[in-house]
Amino acid sequence: MKGSQFIKYLNPVLHVLRNNGGIGAASEIIDAVIDHLKIPEAEVDQTIPSGQSRVRNQIQWARYYLTKAGLMDSPKNGVWRLTQEGNQTSLTTDQAKALVQKIVKEYQDSRKAKESSAPVKNEDVAIVEDEKHSEDLLDTLKVMSPKGFERICKRLLTEIGIHDIQITGGAGD
Repeated sequence: MKGSQFIKYLNPVLHVLRNNGGIGAASEIIDAVIDHLKIPEAEVDQTIPSGQSRVRNQIQWARYYLTKAGLMDSPKNGVWRLTQEGNQTSLTTDQAKALVQKIVKEYQDSRKAKESSAPVKNEDVAIVEDEKHSEDLLDTLKVMSPKGFERICKRLLTEIGIHDIQITGGAGD
């Protein structure tokens, strides 16, 4: 599968979590996977267009698919935990590929089902409502202080699972 380079991290994430008692902070588990696989610093430092480490991003994608497969869950934000099934599972490369393909197919099927059952008349209303919220949000962001804007950005990033964010403050940052 093109773009599925994260598949190679599925089993190492399971292995590291098992060795960590089945639970751990996301950042610690990611670091442990990097250490376990002995990934060179130069490779970890390579970034994707958003500026995030490519390796760390791929490990996050591995977590996503393991969660969708029911092998992991997140009891709270920033914590990864094996389920009972995940604690007993090891994946070969072929099994990992099959697991990802199954989840992708399920997603595509559910998306097609939603698209075919959605009433066409409500599309225009939904777009107008979304545009109104977007305008309100932009107006709010424009009047915020720089410090307030940085705090809201940190909160949003934390909510989507990106941690270890520091607000540095100061001119030109």
